[in-house]
Amino acid sequence: MASTQTTSKIVLLLLGAAFYDRGCLPPTRPPSAGEQMRTDKKLKISWHETLMALALLPHWARFIHWAFICTEAAGIYIKYSQSGVAPPLPPTFIVGSAVLITGASIRLRCFSELGRHFTLAMSVRDNHTLVTSGPYGLVRHPAYTGGLLQLLGAGLVVLGAGSWWSQTGYATPWGVFLAGNFMVCVAVFGYACLRGAKEDEYLAKNFGEQWKSWAQRVPCRYIPGIC
Repeated sequence: MASTQTTSKIVLLLLGAAFYDRGCLPPTRPPSAGEQMRTDKKLKISWHETLMALALLPHWARFIHWAFICTEAAGIYIKYSQSGVAPPLPPTFIVGSAVLITGASIRLRCFSELGRHFTLAMSVRDNHTLVTSGPYGLVRHPAYTGGLLQLLGAGLVVLGAGSWWSQTGYATPWGVFLAGNFMVCVAVFGYACLRGAKEDEYLAKNFGEQWKSWAQRVPCRYIPGIC
């Protein structure tokens, strides 16, 4: 029978993975080319926006994370079955799990608050309305904040102290493949976060005084009172 520590780690791994998965899933249909172009009639839709619209990047991020988690869980089970030694529960794993779940929860709240207006690619929907409630009453782009927390937490879980990758995975082709792709996902999402200023520009153009009033009440894009 598995120890409480072994069970706890596997449960936390799977719980965090489930939240990560939901935080990556696009909540609505992809925007049409017309809805994307509505942000700027002269806008040339980039390869990045195209991949985001098709949700290819988020789905790849989900695959990489699940591959990490399944490898980690299998390693824990095999090691415990052979030696009876419970896996460590280092602070980085516990903190990482908490940060991951918090970040994903923020994104899920944003999905719920924006509803059909939430899209992975920049766009202006038909009959678009400006949402300023919930987390959007604290910062103007909370989904990016949640996404960065989600990735930070995931990194601590799958790459941090006591993980399969930190012990042996880093020296294997599979470990190098997973870590490399995870870093690509981090870089791409980090680049996506830079769209906050551009999104503000499009919202200001479409909603005028309503957006200005919101921006005065909520001056920060990502972190309340900071930036």
